Amino acid sequence: MWAGKRKLNSGQTLFELIWLLSAVALGVFLAVRLGKAIGAIGYIVGLPLGLSIVFGGIMAINRYVEWWIPVMPACTCGKCNYDFIVKREDGNLSCEHRCLECNRLYVKKSRSVFEVMSDGSERLHADHRRFGRWKPN
Repeated sequence: MWAGKRKLNSGQTLFELIWLLSAVALGVFLAVRLGKAIGAIGYIVGLPLGLSIVFGGIMAINRYVEWWIPVMPACTCGKCNYDFIVKREDGNLSCEHRCLECNRLYVKKSRSVFEVMSDGSERLHADHRRFGRWKPN
């Protein structure tokens, strides 16, 4: 279990449940308001409209966060095409990213990305602070 993330029995986090309930509440509110204003069509259109407003907002926030801090920084060659590799060695899982252009190998650890050199050593490639962008080294 993650620190600060409470899991419910349904598998949803409390934060996700709050978003879902707020979407339904906004939809019901809009359905009632539009239903009183324009009749039966308002009741039918209100709920999907409220749901689409909240989920559209979530998608917009997600796109902004992905733009602000991409999952991986640009490769040394300047391209951003990565292939995700999962390896299992001696019962341990390791995740690596290989650039499809220059074939360099990268390992992401917490907020840092290390380039794996040919001898197996790791060199810091880029890192970022909380809410910051990737800073190459």
